[in-house]
Amino acid sequence: MVMATSDQSSTQSSHESPIPSPKRQKSTEDGGHSDDRISDLPNSVLLHILSFLPTKGVVATGVLSKRWKLLWASVPCLDFDDRNFLKRGGNVAFRNVVNKILLEHNASIREFRVNCRYSRPCDVDIELWIRKAISRNVQVLGLCVPYNIHTNGGLSVQLPRGIFSCQTLVVLKLIGEALMISVPSTAYLPNLKTLELSSVRYQNEESVTNLISCSLGLENLSIWMKTSKNMPYMHVPKLRIHAPAMKSLQIVKGRHGRASADDVLDISAPALSELTIEDHVSDSLQITNMGSLNKANLNLHKTLSYQWLIKCFEAFRNIKCLSLSGDIPTALNFESGLPLVKFLNLTHLTMGCVWRPMLVYFLQCFEKLQVLRLTKNRSCSGSVHPEELWNDPVLVPRCLMTCLRTIWIQDFRESEFELSMLKYVLKNGKVLQKLEICPADTHRPWNISTREGGVARKFELKFLRSEGNYRQLEAKYSIAKKIMNIQKGSDACEIDIL
Repeated sequence: MVMATSDQSSTQSSHESPIPSPKRQKSTEDGGHSDDRISDLPNSVLLHILSFLPTKGVVATGVLSKRWKLLWASVPCLDFDDRNFLKRGGNVAFRNVVNKILLEHNASIREFRVNCRYSRPCDVDIELWIRKAISRNVQVLGLCVPYNIHTNGGLSVQLPRGIFSCQTLVVLKLIGEALMISVPSTAYLPNLKTLELSSVRYQNEESVTNLISCSLGLENLSIWMKTSKNMPYMHVPKLRIHAPAMKSLQIVKGRHGRASADDVLDISAPALSELTIEDHVSDSLQITNMGSLNKANLNLHKTLSYQWLIKCFEAFRNIKCLSLSGDIPTALNFESGLPLVKFLNLTHLTMGCVWRPMLVYFLQCFEKLQVLRLTKNRSCSGSVHPEELWNDPVLVPRCLMTCLRTIWIQDFRESEFELSMLKYVLKNGKVLQKLEICPADTHRPWNISTREGGVARKFELKFLRSEGNYRQLEAKYSIAKKIMNIQKGSDACEIDIL
């Protein structure tokens, strides 16, 4: 009986919520056994945690206690986005919050970002915000202020000159047509490593040159310029970039509108590793001192001469990855018999344009090529005529016989030209391991694959998934039937119809 009473008592107590004793309550209040471990962390750790939160959430922690209120006023990262205020007073609320936070903030500002896509703060407000960040030794500064007559009333902001002499600045990102840049010749940004200029306006042509030349340690540069009759200051006709420490460069010129005459793009960057150029307007492209270049992406859309293009290729002799698109195929007319440039170390090639008979001849430039991607770019001006005939080249490219292992073809239309070329590639691809074909008008891959174990082996067609409409499935099956009997030079070749 005693044992039963004891078990019953213990069972009852196990289902009841534990009630701390007065002694434990007192010790908890005194901090001896506090479960609030976050508050026990030092201020330096809490500030580091808060730096990863949106500024709106950081400010909200101020209601927790006096200590937290003092903490958010010292957080090193401030990120203001007017999208958080669309339903709470909009423009006025956004301005008031930014002004209040900057007024109460009493510590250094490591990162400062402002996004004004929908609000209409006056230019004086933005200039004051920038000056405040500069005075607090800002390292990362990002401004996004588009020019929109409907959302921000056609706001125009002249950036204060102090921004171009901030010696603590490491990252500077300026985005939006409302931002006007005027860089003096006395500008000095010794610690700037990353610079992004997207759709901003320039007071004069020298502003871009001065901004780059005053940043001797600049490593990453991204410039996006439009050409517009309504905003002529957004385009710099003669863009010259000479940067000894630059490692990554991305340039987009004249995607919309018309350019002025005699557009020039001049690049000299001996330490450059990655280069991306999309140019719709330049009459001249000068690329020199590219001994460290590893990856290049060229998308050119203006009349090019063969000699002009080959001169550019001379700077790319040692790169490993190359992508070509736009009007480049028109310039690469090898019927003229002009000499080619040998790419000594290139292993990955992407032709983002219509491929013509010159492609196989072009492969002679890449003796170490391992991966070839033939993509369809909508901006390409040329196209293969349905009745165009394929002629097998006399010489088989060395890479096709020794090292080319993967080929990816997009927008395959089953024309006689394409099938003849495919037959040539499969026959001479002695070490080819994978051929991937994406039929025309197919927007996403389909798991329909074909495998061939050798010339004499039975062709095996595998439908891994039969989802999708019948027309797309029929197109893939049609390609499979046409290539199933093609002779292959590699027993290990796998063909996937995506």
